[in-house]
Amino acid sequence: MFKDPENFDFNLLPNSPAIGYGMIGSVGIEENIIANIELYQNYPNPFNPRTNIGFSLEKSGEVKIEIFNRSGRLVREISNNYRSSGKHWIEWNGKDNSNNSLSSGVYYYRVSTPEGFSKIGKAVMIK
Repeated sequence: MFKDPENFDFNLLPNSPAIGYGMIGSVGIEENIIANIELYQNYPNPFNPRTNIGFSLEKSGEVKIEIFNRSGRLVREISNNYRSSGKHWIEWNGKDNSNNSLSSGVYYYRVSTPEGFSKIGKAVMIK
């Protein structure tokens, strides 16, 4: 079946019954879907009333930026847009989706892509 398995040569012999059955136990990787994110610490931090959230994309694609309170409730979706590869900075004005000013406290910002890449940072608002 294999040419020389004792020396780790697992190429198939010409008359092997496994010829034509494809790869078993392996997965192909599509490099064009990889869109890794590098997240930067927001600045200033602590902040009042605005802060900047920075991130870098390995490849261009859709990016969602969300803000959550300490209990994990979504309070603001800042962006859900296509972004080019490279560094980006987005300003958050400390307000929720209804444009209400939020109170002092710890907030978490998440930058994510549809491919499942996600990074989370922590911001502190002090009034």
